[in-house]
Formats: sequence, structure tokens, C-alpha cells
Amino acid sequence: MKSFLKLLFGSLATTSNNSSPSSPSSSSTMQPVQLEVCLSPGCIADGGEATLKKCMALAPPDKVTVRKGGCVSACGNGPVARENDKIIHKRVTDVAIVPLLEELLAGVSEGEGEGKGEKN
Repeated sequence: MKSFLKLLFGSLATTSNNSSPSSPSSSSTMQPVQLEVCLSPGCIADGGEATLKKCMALAPPDKVTVRKGGCVSACGNGPVARENDKIIHKRVTDVAIVPLLEELLAGVSEGEGEGKGEKN
């Protein structure tokens, strides 16, 4: 959980010699990750509504945009979330939300390294 908070807020106490607190960082110019949580009947039955609410509550809106999504044909593997219209995360349950958000905030979800849960 500490690593998640660090990814959310960064190191507020330290600044480098090359930047001032008022200068924008390179991470602030990046587009937020788009995360769509499936709300089709199968995913709702698997807890999709709770997953959507928890993701919306935990995800920093400037880094991860969370919204309702439609079926991605991964029925039986829900709740399902689709990242940037291409990566499908399966079984995004309560225990999988924080590791998924940590992964998205760390920028490793584009196929670098191992994921935190099932990906397609």
C-alpha cells in the first residue's frame, strides 16, 4: 500500500536541482491511462459495479480515467477492465484493484514485465 501511495503522490519532500516545484514534470504532460470496467450482465454478476466504484475512488483522475465499459467478450472472467482500448484485465476483483492501479501508475502495463493478475 505504501508503494501505491508513493506512486499516487510521488515524493513531495524532495526536488532535484534541475527543477523547481512550480515547473511541470514530464509525467504531468502524459495522457491519463483509460480504464473501462465492463458493466455487462455477466460482469455485474461477478462484481463489476463494485469494481468500477472502487477504481473510481482510488484512481487519481489526472493519471487514470475510469469509466463504464461494455462487453469485451471475456465472459466468465469478470469483472473485466479494458486498458486504453487494447489490454484486457480479467478478474479485477477487490483484491486485484490496488495492484492493477499500481501497475498502471508505474507504466509497466504495456507488455513490460509481469502483470498483477490476468491479462489478455
